[in-house]
Amino acid sequence: MEEKIEALKAQAAEAVRNAASTLSELDDIRVQFLGKKGEFTSILRGMGAVAKEDRPKIGKIVNEAKAQVEALIAEKNEELKARALEERLAQEKIDVTLPGRRQPLGHLHPLTLTLERIKDIFFRMGFS
Repeated sequence: MEEKIEALKAQAAEAVRNAASTLSELDDIRVQFLGKKGEFTSILRGMGAVAKEDRPKIGKIVNEAKAQVEALIAEKNEELKARALEERLAQEKIDVTLPGRRQPLGHLHPLTLTLERIKDIFFRMGFS
């Protein structure tokens, strides 16, 4: 049983290191090994078939292996997130030396606007 657990831990570590290149693939691997119907969960469910004196020992080994696989997955998850952030930042380069957009400085005084409108009306009526 211990050899099976060690082999399963090695298989999970290999899958995390090599097969996981995206977050969705990593999540699939996490579900495969740690999910409700995962490999480690099935071993823990099968603990009833193990002799009573071996259960604490086997349970401890399974839980330690499970914790190590969870740590590997968390580490790979952080690595993939960092890589995705680097790629996104590389695509979104901004040249900070370019001039920015100018804000309008203000508006004309309301009396000035009214005077301009009156002049425009008289000009259209034929006055100069």
